[in-house]
Amino acid sequence: MDCSPGHSCSFSQRIGWNKLACQHGDGLQELREPDCCRTVGSSDRAYFVLKAALDVAGGENPLSSILAALFLMSISATMQLLQGWNSGGEYATTDMLTSLWNYIVGQIMPAAAGLACVGAVINYVRHRPWVRLIFAAIAFLSLSGLLALFKAMAA
Repeated sequence: MDCSPGHSCSFSQRIGWNKLACQHGDGLQELREPDCCRTVGSSDRAYFVLKAALDVAGGENPLSSILAALFLMSISATMQLLQGWNSGGEYATTDMLTSLWNYIVGQIMPAAAGLACVGAVINYVRHRPWVRLIFAAIAFLSLSGLLALFKAMAA
């Protein structure tokens, strides 16, 4: 994409990802640092929210800007969650993997099962295939059930 002065580009293209990457190319290294929660500022998040609004106003798809903004908003919470799981001991990797598994199976999978059921109802009303969503919900809940079974067996 060439947005030099002689070419015509929309406003959202001129402030697009390529220009941001050119201006802040060295800033990508900051995400690898342990204190990345503090280096990603609110101005970066606000930039992508503004870019999404400009994309909508220009008749373009704002999905990439929305996903980038959501990703930047979730970095600090994810880092705090992972740091809370790190025991710092000899088995820190095992503790992290166990905590991650418990979080996914105990929190994410039941929510995904509920969303699959809602999607199945919507597809049923629209006369679209819905059975696969019910089976997906059953699979999601079976993982949660297996976790409860393993905890009961271990106790």
